[in-house]
Amino acid sequence: MDGSSPVAFVVFLDRFPTMLSDHGLRGPPSNISPATNDTTNGSNSFAAVEIGTVRSYLAEIPGAGLNVTITPNNSNQGVLAVWIDYYPRFNYLAVSVGAPGQPKLLNDPVARNQNVTLHINQTAFVGFFADKVSTVLGNIRDWNLTVEGLPVPDDGKNKGKPWKVILPSVLGSVGVTAAIGAALAVYFNSKYRRWRKDLEQLAKSMENLPGMPRRIHFAEIKKATNNFHSTMQLGSGAFGTVYRCRLPAAPGAGRQVVEAAVKKFTRSNDDSGRYTDFLEEVSIINRLCHRNIVPLISWAYHGGVPLLIFELMPNGSLDHHLFCQTTPVLQWEKRYDIVKDIAMGLHYVHHEYEPAVLHRDIKASNVLLDSTFRARLGDFGIACTVPLYRNSVSGFGGTHGYIAPEYACSYKATRETDIYAFGVVVLEVITGKQALYRDGQYSDGILVDRVWQLHWAGKLLDAVDSSLLTAMGFNAGDDAKRLLLLGLACTNPNPSDRPNMAEAVQVITKLAPPPDVPLVKPKFVWPPQGWHPATLGQSSLPSTEMSNFYSSTTSSPTIVNQV
Repeated sequence: MDGSSPVAFVVFLDRFPTMLSDHGLRGPPSNISPATNDTTNGSNSFAAVEIGTVRSYLAEIPGAGLNVTITPNNSNQGVLAVWIDYYPRFNYLAVSVGAPGQPKLLNDPVARNQNVTLHINQTAFVGFFADKVSTVLGNIRDWNLTVEGLPVPDDGKNKGKPWKVILPSVLGSVGVTAAIGAALAVYFNSKYRRWRKDLEQLAKSMENLPGMPRRIHFAEIKKATNNFHSTMQLGSGAFGTVYRCRLPAAPGAGRQVVEAAVKKFTRSNDDSGRYTDFLEEVSIINRLCHRNIVPLISWAYHGGVPLLIFELMPNGSLDHHLFCQTTPVLQWEKRYDIVKDIAMGLHYVHHEYEPAVLHRDIKASNVLLDSTFRARLGDFGIACTVPLYRNSVSGFGGTHGYIAPEYACSYKATRETDIYAFGVVVLEVITGKQALYRDGQYSDGILVDRVWQLHWAGKLLDAVDSSLLTAMGFNAGDDAKRLLLLGLACTNPNPSDRPNMAEAVQVITKLAPPPDVPLVKPKFVWPPQGWHPATLGQSSLPSTEMSNFYSSTTSSPTIVNQV
């Protein structure tokens, strides 16, 4: 058996449970193993085991049978093997749980004295019980039953009794197998029909979205990704896996040959989870049209799995070029342009697009680089829109090192929380260090704090990536200082003191002087003066998990429940 739900093996020693009531057809009680003196419990590293008595609806039959309930300790431990042995000579029942294909453990987790033969009349019924039929069908991989050596009175009338015990069990096994086969056929047939219905509903939903590109046939994606082979994989995140592919030209659809990145949604075992993730992302990304946003070019759906097809960014993610020792050093001009491109993209979603969009997971691994190293924002998997009459949304998401301090306290995302993460990325680009880095010289390893310390000591330019300082022709001290001061201003602990993206763009394009940043990092004050929970508004938008568009060498995402 596998799974995490309890499953009971039940033996009805006298009559089938639906015959236990004279007042109608009734099945076994919902709790077939009540906590009574008749219950024996035990466990080992694999599972918890309980031997109990099946209660009857009739007072004259206090114990209609026995059950052995198995509850796995860990849903991720895989398949379990369960042995249930009854020794009639000693009236002894023992249960052991272990790994399949391995010898039975010598130390049984549960055993007790139990005289079964006193109760057996002419027949006995065996089977499995759980809260849901699907649990039995899904969790029981294989089972067999052997009945032998039961003491039978030799009075001439019971010669056939052992066979009557074995035969119903064998026939029952065949019947169960047939029933499972029929149930699986119905299950897959109904699931296929549900997938077709989902596809029809999805197609209608997608058609109603403005600017939605055409759907591409799944067969094309499957062929282009070599059946989603691991060699085509670009990376994976909390919501799915991204594959590289080359889509052939389709003149009838007006499509030329295109290099694409296919995002396959595989976050949840529940089809509805993938479906929801897909619609939430596509409802935002399909309407965003900007040179610094990764463009969506198509979509597909097959077998309950939705896919989004984006234009491929040949140079991958920014973090790979900043933090990987095997890649060439990004020169200063490219770094400055990358910062400007990120700012332009974030300015677009904050101020130019209505309703405003909060990305909520700005970080180097979600900044993608095209063939000319121009930066584009990617992975809008946890992004959300902000209504005109609000300035925040509820729900917590992000990655350690990029999360604004007030976000961790209020669980409300705002433009200012995105700006804080943007400031961290700016500092990463200039310093070549990760937001949370390991450096034996500094115990904290927090990039923002390290740059603030250098600013206080009057050595701000010491924060510049050493690989840039050794490069030929680097003479951009003023520009580096401009961006470092902007990064510090954006990571000010107090959100009201951070610049907005319009002001940040002016600083980067040199239409405004660098921000005036205090020498000492301001103290974070919470709650801020005049703050009240109602001022941030409420939203029913769900909390979310974090993901990378391609791959990440930075700190892994954090998942926090919504409040």
